[in-house]
Amino acid sequence: YAEKNNIPLIYHVNPGKKFIFDEFVTILENHPNLKIDCAHFCLSSINTMTFELLMDKYPNLYTDFSFGDFAEDGLKRISDNPEKYKALFRKYPDRIMFGTDMVVTSNKRKTPDWIYNLTKCYMDMLSKEKYACRVMPDFSGNFNGLSLDKETLDKVYYYNVYEKCNYSFPDQSRPDKGLLLWHC
Repeated sequence: YAEKNNIPLIYHVNPGKKFIFDEFVTILENHPNLKIDCAHFCLSSINTMTFELLMDKYPNLYTDFSFGDFAEDGLKRISDNPEKYKALFRKYPDRIMFGTDMVVTSNKRKTPDWIYNLTKCYMDMLSKEKYACRVMPDFSGNFNGLSLDKETLDKVYYYNVYEKCNYSFPDQSRPDKGLLLWHC
């Protein structure tokens, strides 16, 4: 149904587990026109070879770079090797989307400031060479960012979501501002 009606899906997949990887590949093989967001670099931000293997083989596979409850670990991982992750954005500029994966609950630590600061950390990671991140009470620190060019940032922030969700731009133009926190 989703493939036939161009409805994209999000999958949280841990391809490090063979039976899960095999099941996911079966879905991709059986539904080549289904657009799937395999969240969090397909949970392969440590071993990006698996991520790249999937992205290279399945053109309707997308991802976001959020890290959920492991935001500090993910930001540190990128900070420790920004060129490696910048290369991924260069290789798949049309298939990586902005995401935060913050499960907003009644948890008292998840205040509006917490939400703002975590979102800002992700945006700074993409756009700056160096940035300070303060997501209290969870973590704070100084990090190396990716300093992506404007064209790539535009794609990550909203254009890739429009493409994935099969939206069209009026008069073939791109939106000129704002993030599209996607849902199709």
